[in-house]
Amino acid sequence: MTGNTNIAEREIGADARPESRKYRQRSEQTSRLILELLERLQKEGGGAMPFTMEDFNRQFVCEHFARLSRTERAEAMKKLPPEERLDGLTVEQIREYLDRLSAEQPALVRKPRRQK
Repeated sequence: MTGNTNIAEREIGADARPESRKYRQRSEQTSRLILELLERLQKEGGGAMPFTMEDFNRQFVCEHFARLSRTERAEAMKKLPPEERLDGLTVEQIREYLDRLSAEQPALVRKPRRQK
């Protein structure tokens, strides 16, 4: 391979389908979708892609969610209803978390009631 060979050309082996060998990456900013699809195509031995765009998006999010910062993950989770945010947690885990939150917050001081 020459020094001018771009990333996509280097990643596509001789055993890839002819359609994928025709792809030439034009810049370093090529979308993650194209590079991800080329990687999958190569891993699967050049067979037909067995999933839809919806499947790809779902899998991409699952694989890359952990790479987000804690703040970014929290923002994404806020978009889910509370029931879905708690899925997978046991009642005990939820109680422990609530106990920790209660211990961290100062107790509310109530005003005394007026006597009539």
